[in-house]
Amino acid sequence: MTPAVVAVVVILCAALAVVVAWPLLHPVPEAEDPAVTDAERRVLEDELHQSLAAIKEIAFDRDSGHLSEADFAALDADERARAIEIMRRRDRLASGGPEPGQ
Repeated sequence: MTPAVVAVVVILCAALAVVVAWPLLHPVPEAEDPAVTDAERRVLEDELHQSLAAIKEIAFDRDSGHLSEADFAALDADERARAIEIMRRRDRLASGGPEPGQ
C-alpha cells in the first residue's frame, strides 16, 4: 500500500474511534423533571409579581403622604433588592444553572 492510502486508513480509523468514544466521554445530561421546573417557575413568577406590586404600593404610600422619604428609601431599596434576587433565581432556573448553596 502506498503511504497516501495508509494515511487515509489511519485518519478514517481515528475518526471512527472519536465517533464511538464521544458519547462515553460526553454523557447526555439527565433530563429535569418538567413538572418540578414548571412549579418552581410559577412560584418565582408569583413572588416576582408580588414584589413588583409591593414596589408600586410603597411608591403610592410615599406619594399619598403615608411614608416619609427616609422610610420610603429603606423600604423601596429592600423590596427592589428582593425583586432582583427573584429575577436572578428565575434566570438561573431558566438556564438550568444550580441554585446558590447547591
